[in-house]
Amino acid sequence: MSDWSEIDFDARDEHASGWAFPEDAALLELPHGRPFSYSQYAVHSACGERYRRDYLEREPRPTGSVITQGGMVHSVVEDTLQKYLDDNYALPPREFWQDNASQKFAEVKQRIDFWDEAHGAHADAAGAFEDETRNLLDVYLTTRMPELRPRMIEHQAIGVLNGRVPVVAYIDIVDRVPEDESLGGGGLSDDRIQPTDVIRDLKVTKANYHWTKTVNSAQLSLYSYLTGTPRVGFDIVTRTKKPKVYAHPVDVPGGFLVREAQETQHAIDIMVHRAEMIAQGIFPKADPDSWACNPKYCPYFTRCRGRVPMISIPAGTQSEDPSLKDAS
Repeated sequence: MSDWSEIDFDARDEHASGWAFPEDAALLELPHGRPFSYSQYAVHSACGERYRRDYLEREPRPTGSVITQGGMVHSVVEDTLQKYLDDNYALPPREFWQDNASQKFAEVKQRIDFWDEAHGAHADAAGAFEDETRNLLDVYLTTRMPELRPRMIEHQAIGVLNGRVPVVAYIDIVDRVPEDESLGGGGLSDDRIQPTDVIRDLKVTKANYHWTKTVNSAQLSLYSYLTGTPRVGFDIVTRTKKPKVYAHPVDVPGGFLVREAQETQHAIDIMVHRAEMIAQGIFPKADPDSWACNPKYCPYFTRCRGRVPMISIPAGTQSEDPSLKDAS
């Protein structure tokens, strides 16, 4: 993870209620009274202070165009794939997602508090944002959607980690692998997740993913744990001049990995430990040198750390930093 745009901020785990967790279990209670989630794990791992401000204090958080764009792509893709599934894999016309996007743009653009460099450099930031987002949608839905056979879209999965931590997750795509029909399990009409299905998470990123992203992803391990399905992968859309779309990891047939039980459990143990820290009121601040403690990425930077400290070099002395030495 290299910036906040790679974290799926999802308000649904903050406002929904009525999860059917075991009543007789001694479940860990988090300070906000809601289940744990991957987003919470990722935020606390990057910066405990930001977690405290986000989830406990509920401080107003300015929203940039990049994070808003990722959420909009997810929303339009979700609606379009759901229609694709409902229509028995008949491809929706391009007008369907373009009209869907138009309806969302009016709402989304009003919620953007600042324009990131990707859009703000343009005279018409809102226009640049809309054009780029439509381009990302076109590339994904025309090239990737025909390859998918989703069984479920935005599947809500709940569970208890290690018999202790209640958790909720929203899985973007449960993909049915056609060539595995002979291996048993349900057909098109079966709404149960099968062990041959692939759990996929959609990511809108600024660069290509290295294969280790999938290998080490705690998010995919969590999804595998909750569904009992070992096959996991990402669907990647890059915010580059010429967007790329691919199933990740790209060098593996089918674009997925098979999670070993030991690897999944390792990730779950780490997540449980993180939840225990939150329950105990432990919110460590990010290392000042980390990407998370940066005014470019943290909306609370000035409220938390203040202005970036500058190093004063006494007159008549030479800096030991070659980059600051007098060029003469």
